[in-house]
Amino acid sequence: MPESIENRVKNKISNCKRGIFFPRLTGSKLTKISWVDYSKHNYDTLKFTPPESIMEEYKRDYAAMEESMFYGKTEPFEDLIDKLNQLNTRINKIG
Repeated sequence: MPESIENRVKNKISNCKRGIFFPRLTGSKLTKISWVDYSKHNYDTLKFTPPESIMEEYKRDYAAMEESMFYGKTEPFEDLIDKLNQLNTRINKIG
């Protein structure tokens, strides 16, 4: 009998909490950059949004992309950042 989706998700989360998935991913699918300290890359330290000090630059860049790269309705920048922060919080809790 095939494993249920719920059990597969629980197993993935369990593996993440035990540090199985992330090291395997970084060890096999990453071209390492010599000056990056990968030992600091954990679920509890990931950050998806830019620092506040350069947030306005990202906002301007997003506005420029809305003009020339996106078609149709786009999400307001602030809403996008808010959703990224919510996702970030959920992932940080895995660690």
